[in-house]
Amino acid sequence: MLFVRETHHVIGERAREFESTYRDEWVPAVARDADARVLWYANQSHLTCFAYHVFTITALRDGAAWTRMLERIHCGDLVDATRALDGLRHDVDGCVMVPAGPPARDLALAGVSVRGEHPATLFVEDTIRTRGREAPEWMPDDGTEAVAVFSVMHPTSSNEFVLWRRVINLDLLVAAITAGRGIGSVSDIEHVDSRLQRVSTWSPLA
Repeated sequence: MLFVRETHHVIGERAREFESTYRDEWVPAVARDADARVLWYANQSHLTCFAYHVFTITALRDGAAWTRMLERIHCGDLVDATRALDGLRHDVDGCVMVPAGPPARDLALAGVSVRGEHPATLFVEDTIRTRGREAPEWMPDDGTEAVAVFSVMHPTSSNEFVLWRRVINLDLLVAAITAGRGIGSVSDIEHVDSRLQRVSTWSPLA
């Protein structure tokens, strides 16, 4: 299973239109291939970092599905939807990841709907660089629960992981931030970049 994580630098005044276009056009179009599904759509929480940054994670069954996705974007049925999104954002960049453990490794794509129905959910996304190959773990008492941990495959030449954590107790998370506690148990962490994300109510997963 491959996971494509993208950062969309959205034009501020077009943010609502970008989200509706992604929800109503892009997500259903991607799902025409049974081996591809958009999993998460999240906005960078205001006051925490850059505004109008949108983060998405898309699952692809294998390299063949990834190749088909690229062909669909450049010369297939995703051309029009790609152009529509490009007109609503300044830029987009991304990386390709593989699961570093369950439950992402065991994800059943057929069970992922194109539209979710749930409250808006806060997530913490940690991009972690280590000196070794051990995947990081989250602090069990910081008010979050680990949803997935990914190993970044491209583009990177270092040992980089993405830890995706759902906030289940905001008070505990604030206490952990205030106390300056670290995020994990790996002793050879070199760098951590953390972002607070707000997953939209329609996101296929929450």
